Amino acid sequence: MTKINLTTIDDTGSAGSPEMAAQEQKLKSALARVDGLRLLPSDATAEPGTKSAAQIMGFALEVVTSPHTIAAVGVVLFEWLKHNLGKSVALVIEGEKIVVESGSHKHVQELVEFLEHKIGSRA
Repeated sequence: MTKINLTTIDDTGSAGSPEMAAQEQKLKSALARVDGLRLLPSDATAEPGTKSAAQIMGFALEVVTSPHTIAAVGVVLFEWLKHNLGKSVALVIEGEKIVVESGSHKHVQELVEFLEHKIGSRA
């Protein structure tokens, strides 16, 4: 099992805290349906250099080292970002961080490669 700290970031500054919480809950619900993944509580905080207007919320995941789980996490994050423009997701695994913005195919490919490297290498 690998622990991933996931942080959702709203750079638009227009969304209210309840809206961001509702969007994050939708992401949690989608991730909870992935086999081989368990949601954990997390105390997400702003990283140095984060825009002050950005709203940040987060949680942690415990993920089994399987190609199916890695792919499923990538798909869930891509779909969530595709429907939540102006938001991004930061993942930290073993101290390495990747930020994925607005469902960009380039960023999604980087995310999948990052997950495969960090999680898949343990399989």
